[in-house]
Amino acid sequence: MTIARLSCVLLLLLAWGADRARAEEDGVAVAKKLAAATVTVRAISPESEGGKPAEVTVFSGVSLGGGLIVTYSTAPDSWSYRLTLPDGSQADGLMSVKDLYSSLVILEIRQTDLPGLTLAEELPDAGSTLYTAAAAGIEKPVVSRGILGAVDRKFGGRELPPLLQCDVRTTETSPGAAMVDREGRLLGIIAINSLPGHGDGWTYAVPLRHIKRVREAYTKGEVKTLRQQRPVLGLTLAGTAKDGVEVEAVTAGGPGEKAGVRKGDQVLAVQGQKVRSVYHVVGEVIKHQPGDKVEFTIQQGDVVKNVTLTLARGEPQRPAGLVAKLNERGAYEISPYRAEGATPPSRIPRDPVGMLQEEVKRVYGLLEILKKANERLTGEVEKMRSENAALKREVAELKQGERK
Repeated sequence: MTIARLSCVLLLLLAWGADRARAEEDGVAVAKKLAAATVTVRAISPESEGGKPAEVTVFSGVSLGGGLIVTYSTAPDSWSYRLTLPDGSQADGLMSVKDLYSSLVILEIRQTDLPGLTLAEELPDAGSTLYTAAAAGIEKPVVSRGILGAVDRKFGGRELPPLLQCDVRTTETSPGAAMVDREGRLLGIIAINSLPGHGDGWTYAVPLRHIKRVREAYTKGEVKTLRQQRPVLGLTLAGTAKDGVEVEAVTAGGPGEKAGVRKGDQVLAVQGQKVRSVYHVVGEVIKHQPGDKVEFTIQQGDVVKNVTLTLARGEPQRPAGLVAKLNERGAYEISPYRAEGATPPSRIPRDPVGMLQEEVKRVYGLLEILKKANERLTGEVEKMRSENAALKREVAELKQGERK
């Protein structure tokens, strides 16, 4: 081996060693951040009248700072939350925000000095390094490192938004744990984990945008339950264009008009994915919620450009519900929730008759939509039958002409 080649090998080895040392330093720093912000959460059911012991579910949670903890929980509203903090002390968690779409929950605790994780600005690309830490009671959290496998992955059998698919080791208490990048910035909250010998080995996390949504919904002294909202583009898309779908109409003041989309434009791609039908556009948009930004590639005349649409809010996909506000006397006052839509927790009186009436209205509304869709399809079938009959007549006339 020549001296030049030997020098190159030594330089590569030194660079590799330096990179590895930096990665280890990054991992140690992230582990410290996670340890300072990770809590153990116990969801506890009410004791039954017959004296049956309460059920307890143990999982993880992570501090956002200011006495707010975000976690993943499907526990009923009647259950209470008891937390073990990093220093071993205990705290009661008051459920302040519950998102029925993502199952993320914001818990409020009295200890406002607990360090919190910073939210990332955006998600990294697939293949990026991730870290997570599972709660372990009074012991230090169990830290694990892996990679981001994919984003916007639907998990079959669960009514959840598109998730992050991660290749990272987990434990039984990992649900609710933070998924962070190499700088310790929060990317997601673990929702579904596969233990050794069970499932496909992947871990799934609720992504960043839903964490931001529940954090922004928090208001001190209020209890909110968020529901899935219908995102609105402010565009009417019809048929297919040469390389995508055509914009048939643009709603005045809607997201499309604000982004500069015009009638007659062609939508070529959404979020970098080429589209061949209206269904491709709809399928990509419904992964998001109002306020999310979605990138469209459009063609205006001879110009192809990228535009960013900020999705508007449509009607809630379920009745809007109520918000419970804590007044000066320490009692809850119930009023309409004008923002995201919420229902009060079980300890607050509900109006079951009114809720049932709203649900009936929603079902009737869906039936009307299905009825109109059926009428439209019936009309299209009749049109196709007429065209088919006309073609048969033309074929018959051609055959008669050939015989003559």
